[in-house]
Amino acid sequence: MRGTAVEEIAGYWEGLSDGAHIVVPLGPAAWSPGYGMLTDRFGVTWVLDVENGS
Repeated sequence: MRGTAVEEIAGYWEGLSDGAHIVVPLGPAAWSPGYGMLTDRFGVTWVLDVENGS
């Protein structure tokens, strides 16, 4: 899932992280101001990031 702002992705992260296994905590990465990966309580793995505006 890709968003245009860290705040947008943080909202999705908050909902998906309930009962999830966090693989990579949400935070800045070399290629994105916000990136994280988790496996939700149903076993679905999500990769969330923010578009790099450069």
